[in-house]
Amino acid sequence: LYNEKDMTFSDTAKKIADKYKYIFVDEYQDTSVIQELIISAISGLYRKENVFMVGDIKQSIYAFRNAEPKIFAEKYIYRSATSRWF
Repeated sequence: LYNEKDMTFSDTAKKIADKYKYIFVDEYQDTSVIQELIISAISGLYRKENVFMVGDIKQSIYAFRNAEPKIFAEKYIYRSATSRWF
């Protein structure tokens, strides 16, 4: 879904993204880096932001499977600082 060499989304990712207007993610605090990359690739972030995330960092319980609560925290801080709430 992602081409690391030129840091672009693949045609497959773009085709999947075109199928979905919005992506909803529950328990976002338990997202891993790989899951975040997949969400970014299929959500259409190459053209616009269309992801609705729900989570509570204090409830993260999946560190053993590489969950990274900081992914959620960084997005929350970014959106708070830029007032980019959708």
